Amino acid sequence: MDPTPDPSLAKRPRRRRLSAGKKLAFSGGLLLLLALAAEGWGRLSVEELPEHQQTDPRTGYVFKPNHEWESSGYWGDRHASTNSLGHRTPELISPKPADEVRIVCLGGSAIFGFGAPTNAEAFPAQLQRLILARGTSAEVFNAGIPGWSTRDSLTNYQERLEGLGFDYALLLEVNNDLYEAGNPVYRRNAGAQSLVELEQPGLLSQIAAKSAALRALGAKAQRHRLRNYKLSAVPPEGAAAYSRVLKTAVNYLRLQGVEPILCTYPHLYTSDRAACEALFGPERLEKTLKRSPLEFEALAAGLDQYNDLVRAAAAELGVTLIDLAKTFPRDKELYVDYIHQNARGHLVKAEQILEGLRAAGFVVLRHAPR
Repeated sequence: MDPTPDPSLAKRPRRRRLSAGKKLAFSGGLLLLLALAAEGWGRLSVEELPEHQQTDPRTGYVFKPNHEWESSGYWGDRHASTNSLGHRTPELISPKPADEVRIVCLGGSAIFGFGAPTNAEAFPAQLQRLILARGTSAEVFNAGIPGWSTRDSLTNYQERLEGLGFDYALLLEVNNDLYEAGNPVYRRNAGAQSLVELEQPGLLSQIAAKSAALRALGAKAQRHRLRNYKLSAVPPEGAAAYSRVLKTAVNYLRLQGVEPILCTYPHLYTSDRAACEALFGPERLEKTLKRSPLEFEALAAGLDQYNDLVRAAAAELGVTLIDLAKTFPRDKELYVDYIHQNARGHLVKAEQILEGLRAAGFVVLRHAPR
């Protein structure tokens, strides 16, 4: 018998196994590195708020108070500055003069003055000058923030503007509410009478808001949804929510001793896509539609449908209606795009609103303009 040992039977060295604690630490470290890498990608990918905005838990964002900035684009050059409350308007006189008419304008970019080059050319400032020129003391407060729905504007009023001595509140927003037609949170918050009734973001939503990676993924999903899953019609529950928002705002303002005034929303959309393309070019229409959750036909019809809801709410609640959608000229020369007026357009809008205020007896014009 061969005494030489079989090499295959030689004793192999034993592998050292990691303890459970070390495995856990290794896995945790790997997950941390992946999370840091994801956050780094997120910070490179996510579009942060513009430098003149800051986050807000209820409305998503607000303007920084006492801030000044400039921007340029197809609308031209724009200079804007905010007061201590974060709005594109002067500080209110305090205390309020006894003979003064004080008006707050609530809405989105149509009030803010998207196409107005300066604060003074946005229609609230032009409306104030028109009233003053006719011998009546007035302050008109521009509380418009681009992108805000009527629900956002009411929330902002409740949080920051209540108790500032406003006699009248002008509500002019349709487009942004229409964009929210498919948003379940908007629909659930539509009838909230107070801030405490608003749906608050859950823990997961709060964590997601602080994570650059999750914000980037959310933005990517939103872009994908806007490109590929547009609504072919306004959801009935979305339209019902807008009607509910209008009535909630009217009732709330009246309880605060402020008389609401509803305005319809002038625009240049029609059901004829070729005609719309001819106004500002097919590229401008295409870029506009990229941001819309609605297909072209639904967007054009939806604006008219929502304007009808404004008219219905005014009739049902006995509110003064200024029907700008019917009276404002459908003139391209007054617009910078399909929904935003230029400085001349803002002046026309201010003149028509002044006439509505005069006809309702809210503003007494003491003499002809000087």
